[in-house]
Amino acid sequence: MQIVALYTRLRPGQELEYEKAHRVVPAEIADDLRARGVSEWRIFRRGVHLFHVVHVDDYRAFAAGPATNATAEGWGAVMEQFLEIQNDMDDPDRNLLGQVWALTENGQ
Repeated sequence: MQIVALYTRLRPGQELEYEKAHRVVPAEIADDLRARGVSEWRIFRRGVHLFHVVHVDDYRAFAAGPATNATAEGWGAVMEQFLEIQNDMDDPDRNLLGQVWALTENGQ
């Protein structure tokens, strides 16, 4: 499994609407992500800055692959209205995280 970090930035004033849009994410979105090897996707917000942490089997294949259903395919357009900066998936290797240290693996 690979862990990926993505960064997006909201258009100012869109914070609450963005969160509202994520309260009821269509099941087809989760189905698509799982079908494409994603086991976890968490989004954290600090002001207009969004930090995504994604656990995926093969991020390069995920980034290159098409959505598996129409709802997932259209989700990007739905999110685009809120975003000033979108996920940079052009260079998948740049988004991979290399672990430096972990409390749970420190042996203490």
